[in-house]
Amino acid sequence: MNLAKYLKEQGLTQEEFARILTEDSPDATVTQSAISQWLNEGVPPKRVWQLLRVSNGLMTQEALVPDLINSNHK
Repeated sequence: MNLAKYLKEQGLTQEEFARILTEDSPDATVTQSAISQWLNEGVPPKRVWQLLRVSNGLMTQEALVPDLINSNHK
């Protein structure tokens, strides 16, 4: 599952999800604008593990960073 589908299925706003990520990792504040950017431009690879963790595995690496995953399997 990708980020957009996760937010929709969980009924979360971008702001609510940003707050969840910030609470999960207080040393790295995440803003609503960052979530918006991720939805439009893709999730930064350095954030993938955190998204997998906070979603309890509902989001997948393949859905979050398909270009990175696909390039490793060529």
